[in-house]
Amino acid sequence: EDPPLVHDTEDSMILFGADAQKKAPQVVNEPEDRYNITLVTCCVLGIAVLFPWNALITANNFWSYTFGDDTDFEFYLSAVVNWPSWITLLVFTKFGPMFSFNSRIISTLLVYSVALIFIPAVCSSSLEDNPKAILALVAAFFIGLSSSILQGTILGLAALFPSKYTTATMSGMGIGGVIVGLLAVITQASLGSLENGATVQAWVYFLSAVVVVLFALVLYIIMTKTAYAKFYIERYYTETEIQQMNDSKQGRPIGWYWNIFTKIWVNGFTVWFVFFISLSLFPGLMLAVKPTYVSVTWYNLLIPLEFNVFDMLGRSLPYVFMVPDKFVWIFALARIVFYPLVIFCVNPVLFPSPELWMYGINAIFAFSNGFFGTLPMVYAPGKVTTDEQQTTGIMMSFFLNFGIFCATNFAILLSVIIL
Repeated sequence: EDPPLVHDTEDSMILFGADAQKKAPQVVNEPEDRYNITLVTCCVLGIAVLFPWNALITANNFWSYTFGDDTDFEFYLSAVVNWPSWITLLVFTKFGPMFSFNSRIISTLLVYSVALIFIPAVCSSSLEDNPKAILALVAAFFIGLSSSILQGTILGLAALFPSKYTTATMSGMGIGGVIVGLLAVITQASLGSLENGATVQAWVYFLSAVVVVLFALVLYIIMTKTAYAKFYIERYYTETEIQQMNDSKQGRPIGWYWNIFTKIWVNGFTVWFVFFISLSLFPGLMLAVKPTYVSVTWYNLLIPLEFNVFDMLGRSLPYVFMVPDKFVWIFALARIVFYPLVIFCVNPVLFPSPELWMYGINAIFAFSNGFFGTLPMVYAPGKVTTDEQQTTGIMMSFFLNFGIFCATNFAILLSVIIL
């Protein structure tokens, strides 16, 4: 059990930007997370961080309806969101902790809200296609930039708490995908046949994202007032020597970051490899299977929904069961077996009914992605000292996003070779 923490309320000013005056140091015993407010907030922040991106990629019918099937808008959309993300996190690893959690989380959530309303509004306007596309891509760029900062921040924040809070954050990211997937199925069934159905569907996705983002903002503000959150975050600052805090304002020496990297590089590689395997096959090749039992439209909705459901379950399993850290990388490497399995479904030589096989493969594929992608994120903060935990969370977020970046580019090569 952690010993009583000695702190003063100046730390609250550093963290939350509160108007407070210095008081004499106080002894604070570790409080409980009443009503699991902090745990729920971590989960909802996880939902919020990827919900806008899920809305963007799920609105593919809207992009086709707005810009036509022959344009490369979706390619540019993916590029302006994904390309800056890993670069942002690389820079953010060094400079992010200089800014308070409040400034990072609140500002990015507000940018989300504005951009999510702006994109469907401008795309539904009477502007010419080129100005529409440019304005939408600029807004999407800011969504991608905010997503990188927010993801690094909330994983850095969750790393300061016990490991289940990182699990909650990762679970939230999976839950967000499930919600958007369900919205896609429901809106397709109810609105798909309407002339302007694609536009209405898009507004449902984006407005739902705004609601989630604002709810996350309210919960975060409530969480910052709780004794439990203050205890752990202030401990992060208190256990960091004053000189180290001054260094963080000027920039930590490279050796400090290298020291963290040497402790967590196996976890970093593991999460990179898990997401590299997953995003190089999904959704691209997995949606290239020719369905025989449902239409292409419904197959393209069901496979992502199934993936998101089993991914969420995999991300949540560490609440009750965890593979020992030293074995996780082995299971991650074993996922390379999904390459031949998916390729055989795309070019059905061994599998006579590839659609049915794909549903089974997709379930295992997604569950293993969620489980073995979450475990390294949970284990890494436990390998470093308290003052290194926030930077560790940001570093792990970088490895995750760099895996996605590498995968999406490798997926283009795979599709050229296989399709």
